[in-house]
Amino acid sequence: HEEGKGFVQLMQQLPQERLQIGTGAIAMIERALALTIDYVKEREAFGKAVIDFQNTQFKLAELKTEATIGRVFYND
Repeated sequence: HEEGKGFVQLMQQLPQERLQIGTGAIAMIERALALTIDYVKEREAFGKAVIDFQNTQFKLAELKTEATIGRVFYND
């Protein structure tokens, strides 16, 4: 490491660090969605599984779409 070149060295690593952050974020989103789906399948309300409620299905579809968009943008 050369003295006085810290900023340049830092900026050279920035793109790789951003990719690592993106990888972690996408993985967390996908894991959270999977855990949520598992939960609503086993959780019951008003005598039926929460996954069977139309609003739950709409929300999960919306979240899945957002996760997919994130994955597509990350992979480009």
